[in-house]
Amino acid sequence: MTVGQITAWSNNVAGFNANITGILANANLTAAMGGDPVRDTEAESPLVLVCVP
Repeated sequence: MTVGQITAWSNNVAGFNANITGILANANLTAAMGGDPVRDTEAESPLVLVCVP
């Protein structure tokens, strides 16, 4: 059962993965939302990288 979702935006794939790791390890966030944090990779939207000149 999903009780909440978090959106993470990053400038690149490495940053995105680091953000997800940080979110999953954040004890205060876990306590505030309740339950066990998990990464549902099948429900993730595609990551789009945009290059700005």
